Amino acid sequence: MHVVVVAGSPALREAIAAWLGGVKRVRIVRTAASAKDLDGQRIECDLVVASGLEGSRELRAIGKRIGSQAGLVALTLGTTPLPAGWAGVRPGASRTHVLDHARAHPERNLAASGAVLSALAVATAAAVAAFLYVPRFGVSFERAALAYAERYPDTSVWWHVWGSGGPLLASSSWPLIKGAALTGLGPAAFVLLAALAGAVLGIALQALVLRAGARRSALALSLVVVIGPALWVWPRGGDVGSLVGLTGVVLALAGSVTRNLRVLATALAVAVSSFGGVLWMAAAVVAAIASAVRSRQRRRATFAGVVFGVLASAAVTLPPVAARGLEGLRPSLARTPAASDLVPVLATVAVVLVVLARGRLRVPALGVAAALLVAGNALALVVPVHAPEPSRIPTSGAFGRLAVHPAEALAIVTSNPDVPTTGDEVPAEIMVGAGGRTETNALLERLGADRARTPDRTSAIIFNERDWAVLDRDRLLFAAPIIRPILTAGITPTVLLIADEADARVFGEAMAAVGAATERLITVWSPRPVDELDLDFLQEFTMVAVYGRPWTSAGRASDLLQRYLDGSGFILMDIASRPGSQILGMPDAVNLQRSADEYRVVEEVKDDALPLVTLAAGADGRVVAMDQWRYRDDAAWELATVRVGTERVLQFGATKVAGEALAAHMLWSGLDLPARAAAGDEAARDQLERAIQWMLTDAAMQLTGPYGRPAGTVCPPGAADPRPAAGAEAVTCADVLDNATATSIFQSPTRWRVRLKVATTHLLFKERFHPEWRAYQVEQRVGGSESTTPLPIRPTVDGHMYVTLPPNARIVDFVFERHPLEAASRGVSAVATFVLLAISFFLWRRR
Repeated sequence: MHVVVVAGSPALREAIAAWLGGVKRVRIVRTAASAKDLDGQRIECDLVVASGLEGSRELRAIGKRIGSQAGLVALTLGTTPLPAGWAGVRPGASRTHVLDHARAHPERNLAASGAVLSALAVATAAAVAAFLYVPRFGVSFERAALAYAERYPDTSVWWHVWGSGGPLLASSSWPLIKGAALTGLGPAAFVLLAALAGAVLGIALQALVLRAGARRSALALSLVVVIGPALWVWPRGGDVGSLVGLTGVVLALAGSVTRNLRVLATALAVAVSSFGGVLWMAAAVVAAIASAVRSRQRRRATFAGVVFGVLASAAVTLPPVAARGLEGLRPSLARTPAASDLVPVLATVAVVLVVLARGRLRVPALGVAAALLVAGNALALVVPVHAPEPSRIPTSGAFGRLAVHPAEALAIVTSNPDVPTTGDEVPAEIMVGAGGRTETNALLERLGADRARTPDRTSAIIFNERDWAVLDRDRLLFAAPIIRPILTAGITPTVLLIADEADARVFGEAMAAVGAATERLITVWSPRPVDELDLDFLQEFTMVAVYGRPWTSAGRASDLLQRYLDGSGFILMDIASRPGSQILGMPDAVNLQRSADEYRVVEEVKDDALPLVTLAAGADGRVVAMDQWRYRDDAAWELATVRVGTERVLQFGATKVAGEALAAHMLWSGLDLPARAAAGDEAARDQLERAIQWMLTDAAMQLTGPYGRPAGTVCPPGAADPRPAAGAEAVTCADVLDNATATSIFQSPTRWRVRLKVATTHLLFKERFHPEWRAYQVEQRVGGSESTTPLPIRPTVDGHMYVTLPPNARIVDFVFERHPLEAASRGVSAVATFVLLAISFFLWRRR
């Protein structure tokens, strides 16, 4: 019941308002001192209560202003006659007696019905516009996530393969995508989600316009925004999260019209905006606080709503940060931001300008708003929509990977969630055939790519001329000659690279340049400096590469490497042309600027051996050099050198250690061979390859045989299903990789299992390294139970995962586990939501 109180005395007004407001069903919509205070305002009420006014003239004016739409009650002693329509009530009467004079306001009921009908009209228009403007197929991270969520609904992490199979984890808008996947509508679910977001935004915009008093134009203004193409620029490009974020901001502004439920409305707006990302949530918080600055009571309710909204959305906003650090704050766009991304915001601002404009500013504001709407919709119409519908590509199973051009990666993933792909690690020039065959094969093999899709027929011809096997000429599919599948167990020489992140990236590019595929050599990277490692860790690997100056304590680093050499270690040390003091008691390295013809090679080559030095012409540019150095003062240490005068820029050394058959081996270089090889210097590449070959030959390791090639064929009837709860779904034989060493099983994108048949040294998992991946050694007990022991996972220079196996390992699981903060965030959200609903229910009951 809406009640208006009119009394001359402020104290009397407050007393009557408090007296009547004590009834839950009563809402005091207006208090006034006289009839004049009610002029010029639209008043919709059920009852007017007056007292302490100056005679019947005031009562007649109020009656004329209100008319017969509400009951009229005057609190009087009855000594003065009342105007027609007024009912007198003596002091001391009960509140029920006063409230019985109320009349239900017909226009207010009609207005409520009209608001509902208008909201339905806006929602319908938004749905129609979404299905007109948003393409059913498109390219974006969100669409790729939708495809994966549909393909693997039972997986705890919904992700898509992007760049060496690496998951782009926990984008804040993906809970919406996950929910859309549950509808089973496929690509149409994305359009439906965009329609729902647009409908809510239109209704919120209508409420905002109504709050500002523009009742007649509310429906028209909302329809202008919803029907125009400007609002749909983001979902047309595959980004529905930003539209949801903008919806939350508008809801925060529109929610300021509420009173008793203001806490709930504000919290809901902040929670909705969080699905667009942290920046959108921050914008909603600012909008909510700005709308309540003038009222102390509203400020308290708004601040409480903001706090509850932030806590309730923790399960949405924290997982991206927990999974990817500050990268989780970035929007998951498949393209760079463009000027057209501002169009939906401009359209919304235009409507706000129309509503808020007053007085002399109204005409200029209307002009600016009209210009914004016209320009925004025109720009939205000319923005190109990249919405290809690529054909289905047959899968070769979970253990193979399709190498595609970066521009095609998301399109392939969106339409082919069963096909693991790689895009960001394959340079475009490699995909069009600019690289050499050895380099190309090594790069694709290191990525586990058993097939490649070329971007056009020109490059297809180039690959064909290089004897690539043509799988499908129409789809431009070719088979890579040699691969090592995504998850394999084996015995392969390994290099432990000790370098900082930037140097490790260069070294990895150099390994690809020399054709050191993982069939021959696996390069494991240690981000920790030399002096923080121990001897047992170094001895897990065939050889150690020290690149740059990766140490903080030269004394501890020297002691460790000295003990490693004493145990017949193999060290490749290149200080990346950086002068200064060195470890192992070596002389200081100094800068040299020489031309190639100033170098000379000193080496005695035996008749049946290959030369260690291939740099016959030296190297141009800046290098560093040192005086002669001997390990343990061994006169026979130096086998071959490249010198400038008496200073060494390259030194090969080896010696017998403690009577052992194996010898300590070491290459010292001041030429920065990895950087030169990665830059395309053929002489540096040949020298680096020769140095690695020398050490691996002397290490004399026996390599594991063929690993097998995934075929993607359907398993015959009666074959064992390696995946749990697969149901009636067809299982491809490529979900199981079986060879003489081990049986590797793909169970889901977040769980893989390896059953070893023979003792082996390591597992190589060509999936993107992430701290939440875990490796467990599994022990099967009598009765079927299992116990697990964690094994350390180490990154390779390619960003993949390497695990050293203990001798008794028989079963090993790779499991992706959620970050512990994710479980905590879900708990915080659940508690905050429960408390918020309890408080809102209490306030509603109190009303």
